[in-house]
Amino acid sequence: FPSHDRMSSIGVVIYSYKGKLLKETVRQINENLSGSHTVNVYIIDQSPIIKNTYYDNIKNVEYKHKFWDHPYGQCHYRFEIARNIKEDFTLIISDNIFLSKKWDSILIENYKDNSVISGKGIPNITNDNFFIYNNSLESNNFSLSQIVNKDFIFLKTELFKNTNYPTFLKYKGEAEYLSFYWFTRGVDIYSCPTDLYSIEGFNSIVTGK
Repeated sequence: FPSHDRMSSIGVVIYSYKGKLLKETVRQINENLSGSHTVNVYIIDQSPIIKNTYYDNIKNVEYKHKFWDHPYGQCHYRFEIARNIKEDFTLIISDNIFLSKKWDSILIENYKDNSVISGKGIPNITNDNFFIYNNSLESNNFSLSQIVNKDFIFLKTELFKNTNYPTFLKYKGEAEYLSFYWFTRGVDIYSCPTDLYSIEGFNSIVTGK
């Protein structure tokens, strides 16, 4: 992987549906920065309660609220935020992803042009004749996977803006669509080391809790 030595910028996109760990996710993002790059966080919070007061005093966070019963889903709202990002890189994560120390420098230093970093570990694909599952194995390295994990997607902003993001999907099918979309256009998809982030608790959009 090539090294990106200059200071770069990352726009972090978080769509949250009644997420109970959203505040902690944002805190982990900022506390674990390397200090070598500029990072801004863009939130769409689909929730019965408007929680903007928590983020008002955090300089690098932009918060938007959507009522919980609006008909659009994750794909629509992720695209709504990310299409206006000005930063060099875009990181799309779920609202229960806790990033590790110096995550920003690790991603930028290991990014390869015309590629996507998504998911973590070494792919281990299984299926039940209907759904495909990736029960990834632990890894200390960035690995070529060609599989998108919708919980974690990192790429150049220019590449995102040249992607036909599946806003016609509400939630299911996002990862599968993007995997085929990028792979068939010659964009390699890499997974990151297992310890770059953790998934905590549950994702409310899946459980409905």
